[in-house]
Order: sequence, then structure tokens, then C-alpha cells
Amino acid sequence: GGRSLNEQVATWHLLEDTLGWVAVLIGGVIMSFWDVPIIDPILSLGISAFVLFNVVRNLKKVALVFLQAAPADFDVDKFRQEALALPNVVELHDTYTWTLDGERHVIATHLLMRAGTTRDEICAAKGELYRLLRNREFEHITIETELEGEHCNSSLPGEHTCH
Repeated sequence: GGRSLNEQVATWHLLEDTLGWVAVLIGGVIMSFWDVPIIDPILSLGISAFVLFNVVRNLKKVALVFLQAAPADFDVDKFRQEALALPNVVELHDTYTWTLDGERHVIATHLLMRAGTTRDEICAAKGELYRLLRNREFEHITIETELEGEHCNSSLPGEHTCH
């Protein structure tokens, strides 16, 4: 019932351990009354199949975290439309999102503003974007701003300078 991937995997592990104990109890009770030695391997295979099914199911979630996949519940296109609705915002580009643990997210994006936009207007637009992203569980937010007419050299790692 946990929210984070760690909590969910720990819960499954505890459930699988409990299921193992229940199988031992059921097998012991059955073999106390009947001579059915095959019951132990049958219960063991059933538990193994259940565990393997859940491992494969959760392995995908874990792999997506390791591969720094975008958060599953974040709609980049909707966020882009919300950003473009802000005053003086011309474009949103180079938007990269990933999740740290399935619960805490990171985003980096570039915000292109109209030429002549004042510092206060830029700060207001960035503040609104921060608010939108914090409501979506983003913990680390980087917003680069440029003005129309500036060339953003964001394709080179480490050289995010506009000239």
C-alpha cells in the first residue's frame, strides 16, 4: 500500500514471506491427516510462480527508475500548453524529465520569452511554472530562460549559453 517503489517492493516481499509460512502450515496440516508428500512441492511451485510473476511485474518499474524514465503520470504536452498560456511565453523546449524513485521527480526545461520581457515578468513566469511543477511532485526543477532572438546552444553538454 506504499506510494514509493521501495515501499511497494518491501510490501510484496513481506507478503511473499507470509505466503510461504501459510503454505508450510497448510502442507503440514494436510500431511498430518493424509500421506500426500507431493503437496509440499506443489505448494512450493505455486508460491514460486506467484513470486516470479510479481518480480517480473515490479522489475519493469525498477528498470524504468534505473533508466531515468519520465514519470508515468506527467503529461509533457499538457505542461507545455500550460506554459504557453503564460504571458510573454513563446516556446518551451529541451524539456527533460525523469524520476528518482517513482515518487520524486526532476525536470529541466528552457523557457523562451518575448523580446523585451522584463526581469519581473520572467520571474513571474518562472514562479508560475514552479508552482505547476510542485503540484506534480517535482522536487528538483531547473528552468533556463532565453529571450526571443537569442540563440540557445543547448545541444552541447555543459555549454548552455545563449548568444
